[in-house]
Amino acid sequence: MPDHIHCLFLLNPQKSISEVIKQIKGSSSHYVNQTNLISQKFAWQTGYAAYSVSESVLEKTFSYIQNQKITPSEKVISTGI
Repeated sequence: MPDHIHCLFLLNPQKSISEVIKQIKGSSSHYVNQTNLISQKFAWQTGYAAYSVSESVLEKTFSYIQNQKITPSEKVISTGI
């Protein structure tokens, strides 16, 4: 099972990164558990890493994330958040 995810988004200046990560973790945990995507109860570990990306490397960063290898046992969830 994968142990991390990559997200790329434009951060609203009115929100802190911790608020956004809390929302992502909470919403995704709820979704995974409500839809029974895995057999056991899902919960994120404590903590996160966040990095800023300048506009000059935005497309390269997006491409990097998009081209991550996914094994057959992993599922892709695209929520359009």
